[in-house]
Amino acid sequence: MKINFTHLRRLLFTLIMLACTASILFGQVAINTDGSGPDNSAMLDVKSSDKGILIPRLTTIQRTTLSSTAVAGLMVYDTDVNKFFFFNGVTWDEGSVGNLWSSNGSNIYPTNAAGRIGIGFSTPTYDVDVNKSANSAFMRVKSTSGFAGLIIDKASPGDNGYLVYQHNGSGDWYVGTVKNTDFAISTSYSAADGKFYIEQSTGNVGIGTTTPARTLEIAGPWQTARLSSTSSGATLEFVSTTKNDWAISTWYGNMALIYSTDDFVTKTDEYYFTPASIYPYASNTKSLGTATKQWSNLYSVDGVFTGNMAIGSVFATGYKLSVSGKIICEELRVNAVADWPDYVFGKQYKLMSLHDLDLYIQTNGHLPNVPSAGEVNKSGVDVGEMQRLMMEKIEELSLYVIRQQKQIDDLKEQLKKSGK
Repeated sequence: MKINFTHLRRLLFTLIMLACTASILFGQVAINTDGSGPDNSAMLDVKSSDKGILIPRLTTIQRTTLSSTAVAGLMVYDTDVNKFFFFNGVTWDEGSVGNLWSSNGSNIYPTNAAGRIGIGFSTPTYDVDVNKSANSAFMRVKSTSGFAGLIIDKASPGDNGYLVYQHNGSGDWYVGTVKNTDFAISTSYSAADGKFYIEQSTGNVGIGTTTPARTLEIAGPWQTARLSSTSSGATLEFVSTTKNDWAISTWYGNMALIYSTDDFVTKTDEYYFTPASIYPYASNTKSLGTATKQWSNLYSVDGVFTGNMAIGSVFATGYKLSVSGKIICEELRVNAVADWPDYVFGKQYKLMSLHDLDLYIQTNGHLPNVPSAGEVNKSGVDVGEMQRLMMEKIEELSLYVIRQQKQIDDLKEQLKKSGK
């Protein structure tokens, strides 16, 4: 039997046309096996219950090369990464393939091959990676009511958990837990690099140390801490819940100790230290005496053991110790009294005659070389000098007595010789 292939081809074409109905109304096309027309909203309507559509399949290199001639809206399938891509006129945007997200009630879980989520770019390095080219990038956890939080749950107590602040990919600051459950802010994930540290077991806070022995311990060089004030001074208060309070303060360049009994609502006593003096501003009933509250110089020194001191008075010019009041002691020593009057017994000393002494006393009202009552009332008595002058007069008196005794002895001898 002779087969006419020309008629066979015509028959095949007719069967295909019967299977595929094309509507040219408004340029729409429908491809199906039931003869239905295209949907009004579609330019191309493909219908099948057991087949799909294959779009152009390219490798990544081929897709990248196509970018030079592609138009916006072009779609291809990348066989290297097994994903759809859409060209937006400038670059390729990745479409979803498979179950990128799968839902389970109200929760969603990533199920892509790497198990990572990239926001802002297609190649995430971390499990959740956000990239933003603008000046700011934020992630917010917000609750419409009650608490809002972010939980970092470690696999075991020995692991570290932390948040990292990076600059161009380098870890600059780490915030998290170290040494099982202690909290730290450091320059690495190691506990040894802790800059700010909180022990969970004690609640102690360490700055510059990872082993704080007190509620707050600061470790550093000799310039360990600084209190800075925009006013004329800075104050550090030490407050007790059961006892009185103290504070260390600076004021106009001076140092102060401040005592309070009411949590510094008021200042009970103040003790100021200047480079030259100590000024108590206190109701004093201690060994310095009793006084009403006043700025005082009761204890004022110009240095360590070398300055001047005033007790109950202002400074007396030229004197190391000034006292307004009486002094009682068991012994008072005056050292280095110059020109002690042993010279009175020297052969060169000219002892005033009793006649001249009598005339001097009648004229001046006091002994020679001894200050008058007016001078003593005005300038006081120099103890060392007065002791020297008194010794001079005692030695002179001794010479007068010796001379008189010689004269008495001479008179006795003369009387004896005269037989009287």
